[in-house]
Amino acid sequence: MPEKKLAVWKPEATNYPKQFIHKLAESIAGELGFRPGDDIFQLVKEKMGGNIVHRDFWDLTETNDGSIEVSDSGKINISLPSYVSDNRNRFTVAHELGHYFLHYCPKMNNKKNNMVFKATRYTENNNDRPEWEANWFSAAFLMPSAAFNERLGTTNNDINAVAEYFGVSQAAAKYHKEYLESI
Repeated sequence: MPEKKLAVWKPEATNYPKQFIHKLAESIAGELGFRPGDDIFQLVKEKMGGNIVHRDFWDLTETNDGSIEVSDSGKINISLPSYVSDNRNRFTVAHELGHYFLHYCPKMNNKKNNMVFKATRYTENNNDRPEWEANWFSAAFLMPSAAFNERLGTTNNDINAVAEYFGVSQAAAKYHKEYLESI
């Protein structure tokens, strides 16, 4: 019997405000029992029944970053590059979960075929709203505002220590700090 072919689907923007996505991500993390510094790989595998695969550069297609596949039953498979740091991959897993919760779940009842998200590489020049939304979700999921601000206070605003505590890159912690200061 031939293997079922996955249909490619590009996430559509929700156009939710950044603050709404931030609160949604924190809420979902809370519902899943995910706390800052927890093992996000274990969360995907054990609590969500998903799978994470690390791929070498030559095994990746259409993107050199992560991607998510969602079967018609809702099971998720996240592919990650094997050549980046664990902290970068933590952010990527949360980013792909952002696509799942923001862009796939609302459409789940309308789709019958297997679907795969092929993420585009996010850069500061990328004007792809679904990628922005997934990044906002990822930052809030991994670094909830109350815990982030508390950690900033206990480390005298040492962004390196904050990044290490949350298991994210220094750049991710810095951007998140700037966002929280702006609201």
